[in-house]
Formats: sequence, structure tokens, C-alpha cells
Amino acid sequence: MTFPVVLTIAGTDPTSGAGLQADCKTITTLGGYAVSAITAVVAQNTQGVSTFEQVDAQLLCAQLDSVRNDTHINAIKIGMLGSTTAIETVHSWIEEFDPSCQPPIVIDPVMVATSGDSLFDPRALDALKNLIKLATVVTPNTSELATLTAQPEANTFAEAIEQGLHLAKELDVHVVVKGGHLGENPVQDAIISSSGTIIERTSHTRVPTHRTHGTGCALSSAIATKLAFQPAGLGAAFTEARAWLQHTIAQADALAFGKGNGPIHHTAHITDEAVTAPARILLAGRDPRQTLAGWWEASTRVRAQIDELRFVMELGTGTLPDERFAYYLQQDALYLREYSKALALAADLAPTLTEQRFWMQGAHTCLIAERQLHDSWLVSRGVEVEDIEPSAITRAYTRHFLNAGRARRYEELIAAVLPCYWVYQDVGDRLNREHNRVDHPYRNWLAAYSDPRFETSTLSARAIVAHHVERAAMRGDEGLIARMYDAFLASCEYERDFFDQAYAADVVLPSVSREVDGLVAANA
Repeated sequence: MTFPVVLTIAGTDPTSGAGLQADCKTITTLGGYAVSAITAVVAQNTQGVSTFEQVDAQLLCAQLDSVRNDTHINAIKIGMLGSTTAIETVHSWIEEFDPSCQPPIVIDPVMVATSGDSLFDPRALDALKNLIKLATVVTPNTSELATLTAQPEANTFAEAIEQGLHLAKELDVHVVVKGGHLGENPVQDAIISSSGTIIERTSHTRVPTHRTHGTGCALSSAIATKLAFQPAGLGAAFTEARAWLQHTIAQADALAFGKGNGPIHHTAHITDEAVTAPARILLAGRDPRQTLAGWWEASTRVRAQIDELRFVMELGTGTLPDERFAYYLQQDALYLREYSKALALAADLAPTLTEQRFWMQGAHTCLIAERQLHDSWLVSRGVEVEDIEPSAITRAYTRHFLNAGRARRYEELIAAVLPCYWVYQDVGDRLNREHNRVDHPYRNWLAAYSDPRFETSTLSARAIVAHHVERAAMRGDEGLIARMYDAFLASCEYERDFFDQAYAADVVLPSVSREVDGLVAANA
């Protein structure tokens, strides 16, 4: 197997949350082979930058030559340069490439660290702009964008877009406009072409975390790595890199590194759904109740049982009888009504406005989903919901989380509602990837639970729960952690039983009209 080589030219970070070390983690995580050249040795951690020293220009050039003379470089990411001398050194080195085979270049114009500390000599601005003209794409934050365009920092994403358009045309370069610093929710990002048109735009629910150290480094090196695989696919490189970054931010609280503005979780995929061998090593010697990775590991047996259920297997293959699916949807419609009440209770109890908004949006979405289920599938087949009673499983499951909410036990409530996000997303995503096809009778249900918007909501829910587990651990409140852990695992078991109930012996199946063939309307 060959790996595309991605060169990062950047300053250091001893804690590996940003800079060159974080770039190397990102590149490796996304399948590239990371090589590097150090521009500055920076003494920093999650609480700030204490000092830094520029690398001598001759030594910097020697590093760059040593890489180019030994391998083919598929993409270049440029981060902190700091001084005119460093910028001009890199500029001259890039110009030595044959223009016909110059690799894609991504520039993150690092001027100020996340902590607010300056990492850039303002006198080097003109040299930096000349270097950017050689780049494929530049990824400034709103502060850097304002400096590059000599305008006040944008207060809205629309203002940032206008500045990005100006920069793209002035320097003939593609520009990534980032909305993370604006405080808006959802967070919007876009990539603008050198001709001044928006190529792609993304929108993600803001993750309630202060652990965002190194996000700019990660996004730029992720885009470079994606371009190393497909040099011409800039739009796809941007959207795929941004989706990966969202996942690392959502898992940052689970990592819980540092005393200050902690880093994102670059290798989150190792410790989340798959819980591979490296994750088990990370968990070794720790109480598994204190991390969501531990919770997910503890639910492995139940999730394996879900995969083996007749209902789930037939749902995947498309052989599930209409009557069984109709019974499931009837109970699911009743369940969602109660689940929306639980999310509304979570919103009422939430300690922050961000959490309150997230849970309230979830409650609203549940009510919409319930109506869609009723109108698009059940009603079209002559199946009623209003006259049926909730099953014993539906009553027990909803009582489980509603009791926590009515007792105003917020942390236990959000732990109990999490599996309805996480387990559903896990099952739905795998069934969609493995079985969905154009003629699948339940294709829209499968697609709904692998939708990027549902994945984003799942990541946000996990981040909120992880944050409260971390806070409880810092307080030494082992009792609360244990109750949250138990509530989560109980809900995982209820998820299994909820899927399984359509094949229970005492189920009275609804009569389904055969006038409508196949599942055409959206049903989730």
C-alpha cells in the first residue's frame, strides 16, 4: 500500500494540540504519510503561549530540501511562519517546483493562537499575501481574514463571506470562510473560488465545548490530506474535512486534556463507535464509567444482540413484512411523543443556553418525525395510531427517562435519552451502507438514520453528556457517574427490546392495506 505524502510546514506545540504535531496526527488519521519542516519552536500549552523562537532560514530551507530530495510530495500545508524571513524562504522554495507538477498548497495564515497570543510579525503581511498567491486555498479565521483584507473583523457570516470574496479576487486564490469564531448557531463555513463564487457551504450544530485548541490547524491539514488523494477535488476535500473536524470537536470533551482551552480529539474514531484495540488500551486501568468510550464498550453485548434480531436483519434485507414494520411504526409514533416530552424537560433543566437550545430543537424534531411517520406510511396504508395503546416495552422505556426528567435529575435524563440518538444512528448507518438500494422497501427509513444532520445531532448529544460526565469526575461525584452510566445502559437494553417487540408472541399486528406498493414517501 502506498500513502500520499503530505508536508506540513509549521511551528511546534509541546502538547500536540495544534501546530506541526497536530498536523501530523491529522494527516495520519486521514490516511496520509506526514512529513514536516519546523518554522518555529513554540513553548505553549492549552493555557497559552509563553515564548517562541524562529528557526534559522538556512535550517528551515535544509529541512524542506531534505524532504523534497527524498520523496514525491502530494500536498503541502503551511501554518505558522511568523516572520518575513521565514515567509520568503518558503516562497522561494515553492517557486523551485516545476509549475506543471506543483502539489496542492493549503495555507493557514496563523497570526494569533487560540489563546489570543500573537504568533505573527505584522510587518510580514505583504510577504504573506505574496505567498498566498501561490496557494491552492487559504483558510483564515475571521480575525485573520480581517487583517488580510484590511477591514474590521466580521460580526456575521454574511460579512465574512463578503471579505472572503474580496480576498479571493485580490489574491486569485480559493478561500475557506470559517464561522466558528462568530458565535452563531449553527456554525456555517464556505469555500469561495478564486473567481469569487461559492463552491460549497456547510452548516453544523455548534458543539457546546471550550475545547477548540488547534481547530484551524486541523481543518487546513485535513483539506491538504484530502487533496493529496484527489488534487482536483477541492469542494469535496473541504466538505469531507469539515465533517471530520465536526466529529473531533464533538469528542473533545471525552478526551478532556489540559487545564485550559483543550484540544480537539484528532483520533476520535479510534475511541468511539468501533472501540478498537487501541481504545481498549486507553481504557485499561480506568473506570469505564468515566468516559463515553467506556459506556460504548460496555454496551457491546447489547448492540451485538440488536444486530442479530430477526426484525433488524429483515429490515436490512428488505424482507420484513409490512405488518411487522407497521406495528413498529405505531409504537415508534407513540414513543416519539413521550420522547419529545423528555427532551423538552431536558431543555427546561439545561444549565446553559446552548444545551437548552439543542434539546428543545430535538423535541421539536421528534414531533415533526411523529407526524411524518403517521402521514407518510401508516395513514397511506389505512393504519391508525390514535386508537392503539402503547406496548409494555414502550411504556417501560418512556417511563425510564421521563421519571428522571420529572425528578429533575438532568444528568441522568440526558444519559437515558442518549441511546435513542447513538444506537439508532449506529444501526441505521450500518444498515444503510450495507443494504440500501433504489428498490429497497424501507430505503427512506434507512437513509433517515444515516443522514448527516442526524449524525451531527448525535455527536452534539454525545458531547453534552461527555461534558457532564467530565464535570462529575472532576468533582469526584462517583455516585452521579454511576447513575448516568446505569441509565445509559438501561436505555440500550430498552432499544434492543423495542426493536424486538414486533416479533413478540402476543403482538396484535395491524391490518395493512395492500393498495400502496412499496415505501415511497419519507417514513422517518
